[in-house]
Amino acid sequence: MEKITRIFDISIRLIRLIIIFIVSKGRINMIKSLNVSIKTTLKASKKGSIKSFGIVTAETGTLIKSSNGEIVFEGNNYINRNCTIVAHEKIYIKKNVTIGPNVCIFDHDHNFRKTKDNNNSFISRPIEIQKNVWIGANVVILKGVTIGENSIVAAGTVVTKDIPCNVVVKNSNNLNIYEI
Repeated sequence: MEKITRIFDISIRLIRLIIIFIVSKGRINMIKSLNVSIKTTLKASKKGSIKSFGIVTAETGTLIKSSNGEIVFEGNNYINRNCTIVAHEKIYIKKNVTIGPNVCIFDHDHNFRKTKDNNNSFISRPIEIQKNVWIGANVVILKGVTIGENSIVAAGTVVTKDIPCNVVVKNSNNLNIYEI
């Protein structure tokens, strides 16, 4: 029975990925494998793209959405349940990044000061998460941030500034940084 359940699960994932590829018209590129839960949502607009160059595992309730931007996974990435990753410009996630549950990553803010001459709805800047980063539960990562290699972002942190390599960050606003 367990073997039949496993075969069924793999078949459903494969069919879902084929449907996603057809609907996205090639804007979701999986060079190796995107191992997503049945309840994970992948969306890429006409000008957006999602690319995976290695194995990416995304759990139940995760939304990965490229609205005119680009999301790139280098591979060996794990995204826990109920995460939201939305790009209007670019989000680059390098190898061996682990993302805890309920994490939000947005490379944009709403432009609440828009005028008649400037009707841009969003202000965006790229995000880069470097190799071997661990992001704890309920973290929010905002536009224009780079998180350095081998760093840990503690649960509940709102990341608004760059984080150097090889540190544990408890609160990026006050830069409570502890070297590993």
